[in-house]
Amino acid sequence: MTVMTDIASRPRRTPPAGSHPSPAAPSVSSTGVVAALRAAGLGLLTVMVPVLVAWSTAADTSASATEAVRAALSCWLVAHRTTLDIAGGSFSLTPLGLTALPALLLFGSATRAARDSRVTDLRGAGMLTAAVSATYAVVAV
Repeated sequence: MTVMTDIASRPRRTPPAGSHPSPAAPSVSSTGVVAALRAAGLGLLTVMVPVLVAWSTAADTSASATEAVRAALSCWLVAHRTTLDIAGGSFSLTPLGLTALPALLLFGSATRAARDSRVTDLRGAGMLTAAVSATYAVVAV
């Protein structure tokens, strides 16, 4: 005859002696810098891939790869409401979809950074916001 044990009454596992229960949270400023760099990189990648694919599949283009990358960087700057001076004049119309892209990427990256650095108070949120916005401003300028 076999005896069945109750699953709900299992003893809890305790961590072995000498092990650390949980690692310390990374600093708010370092996670803010990484979040801003991640948002800028993903935004640039999102704009650069379609431009480079269009350049590489164009049948009769005389543009070099450097010019294609320059065009992609110009598109990324247009997403940040930058006026571009081109040969025929200036371009200052900002597409709304490109404007929403950096905002959504920054929101997602900052949310993840707040979770990773375990921000729970208003002071930590302010420090994280300052780190993210200062880093992103340096990258975008």
